[in-house]
Amino acid sequence: MIVYNYIYIKIYQFFRLINEDIPDFLATMAMSWLFFFNIISIKVYLELSGKVFDYNKEMFIIFVVSILVIHYLLFSFNDRYETILVKFKNEKKAIKIIGSVLVLGYVLLSSYLFFYFAIPNTKIVPR
Repeated sequence: MIVYNYIYIKIYQFFRLINEDIPDFLATMAMSWLFFFNIISIKVYLELSGKVFDYNKEMFIIFVVSILVIHYLLFSFNDRYETILVKFKNEKKAIKIIGSVLVLGYVLLSSYLFFYFAIPNTKIVPR
């Protein structure tokens, strides 16, 4: 969970630079989307390997809403992100730079796998 919290904090810090009003909301939404991207990419990979996943539109909606609610409870509920911020407050500058580059790489790789691998090979939202 430490790595997941660290990714959240780096995304939070990025959004705080862009929009000081709601960085916690934006970071929570970004984490939800990254999680969704990763799950769908894994699903597509398994389907291309011969595994079949059958789900309907209602299950898909429940899945997406569940991801959003879980991330809200993990990070935004009762301002839990502030506790996480304190844990990483005294991070050394070199570690902060390396961590930021790694998180950026994770975000780019997750997005790349989703948009160039998952989307062309599946219908994400069932009919």
